Amino acid sequence: MSSGSESKKNMFQSVQTCGICKKDLKQETAVYDGGNQFGFICSNCYENNSEKDIELMSNILLAFGGSFGIRKNSEIEMLKDLIDEIHNKKRTMSPKELRLRLLYIALLHGITPQEFAAWDENLLIVMYNF
Repeated sequence: MSSGSESKKNMFQSVQTCGICKKDLKQETAVYDGGNQFGFICSNCYENNSEKDIELMSNILLAFGGSFGIRKNSEIEMLKDLIDEIHNKKRTMSPKELRLRLLYIALLHGITPQEFAAWDENLLIVMYNF
C-alpha cells in the first residue's frame, strides 16, 4: 500500500460522525469536507441539502449546540415548539434574532433550512411580525 493510501485510510478512521446529523460515518459515506469548520458530512445530508444550507446548519449547530434531528417529533409537536418560542421571545428579541432561534429549533427537529423557509413564509411570519 502506498503512503497516500495509508494516509487516506488513517484520515477516515478518525472520522466518527456526520457534522450535521451526527450519524456514524464509514469511509464510503464521508463525502463532503468543508474544512476544519464543518468536518465531514454523510452522503444523505450532502445529497439532501445545498452546500449553502450545509454551511448554515453547521454554523448554527456549532454555535448553539445540539444536532440535526435530535428532537425528531411529529410536525405538530415541532410547530408547537416554534409557536411557544415565538410567544416567549417575541418581545425580547428582534425579528431577525427570533427567526434564527426558530431555525435552530427546526434543525433540532430535523427540518432543513429549505423546509423551514416554507413554514416561515406561509405560517410563522404572521406570528412574529411586530
